[in-house]
Amino acid sequence: MSGSSAESWVVTTPRKRFDLNAKAEETAARLNLRFVVRGDNSVDKLLDSMNAKGLYVETDGAPLIQTSEGAFRFHENTSGQRTKNPGATDALLRALEPRPSDNVLDATLGIACDALVIATALTGGGKLVGLESCPILADMTRRGIESCDIKAANIREASRRINVVSADHSEYMRRANDGEFDLVYFDPMFPETVAGSAAMRRMRAVADERPLSAESISQAIRIAARRVVVKGRRGYFNDIRFSKIIESGRSIYYGVIEV
Repeated sequence: MSGSSAESWVVTTPRKRFDLNAKAEETAARLNLRFVVRGDNSVDKLLDSMNAKGLYVETDGAPLIQTSEGAFRFHENTSGQRTKNPGATDALLRALEPRPSDNVLDATLGIACDALVIATALTGGGKLVGLESCPILADMTRRGIESCDIKAANIREASRRINVVSADHSEYMRRANDGEFDLVYFDPMFPETVAGSAAMRRMRAVADERPLSAESISQAIRIAARRVVVKGRRGYFNDIRFSKIIESGRSIYYGVIEV
């Protein structure tokens, strides 16, 4: 598992939810993780006793990830707000300029916040493949999308165009054909978390924190028929020659590489 070793994670249930043990055991077997009966143990006690980095918790609905920083699960985040006004195009969509029938690769899926925004534009048969190198995060995102517990109607519809794949993007792209995707998108994890961003601190426990490599950029250019977009922060990716920059706020930008 990129970002954290699989051996340091365990699958369990909420407190005293013995009825979910079978479901949790199936998940543990599928992801090749340890299953532990929760009983009445607190999160901290279970983490300490199992010497675990985090818990993957089965619930009545979609699962959640629990660490010492707190819990998080799949949710639509700000994707609904970013796409609800047809007259104001999101900066990511301005950078990618997706067409309705495009085939898009999101090489760094996470919990699919940006993928959901991109997928709202794929209304003419287009599809998005989302790669996530952490099997736990990929599983949580896939099942969150499949649960359809999404409030915004356009985002709920967009979620059906996303195919979550548990894979390292470098390995996946090496096997992809030239021009297989119209667009390739990267949103790599930055070395520092924005101050006050509790959600990002929680996600770091499972996120792949390896820097974006020159090989990955080269492979993306090879397999993209039209453009590659990299989400950046000022001070990063100065060595990449972008065709243009689309600003998004004071510190975030989208670097565009035309191919």
